[in-house]
Amino acid sequence: MSGSITRYLNSVWRVVNIFALQRVYQLVIYCVIAVIFRHHLFVWTVFSPKLLYDFVATVFSVQSLSTIGQIVLITHATSWLARLCTRK
Repeated sequence: MSGSITRYLNSVWRVVNIFALQRVYQLVIYCVIAVIFRHHLFVWTVFSPKLLYDFVATVFSVQSLSTIGQIVLITHATSWLARLCTRK
């Protein structure tokens, strides 16, 4: 692959990882808060629903970012294969 395509794939990979790690980091922080304050009354009425919603949002976000990364990778792989097959 050429240098520009490799740089593009690396930048897409970095962006996907940054967004995914940011979502996972938020989820871990909320889990730690819920564990520390597990005996407090408002943990189960405030933090628990937020933790549940953030968990579902994280799963969907990571899945969609993974899908975007796979689409970009497949697009470039098929483009490379098409150029390879059409060379004479």
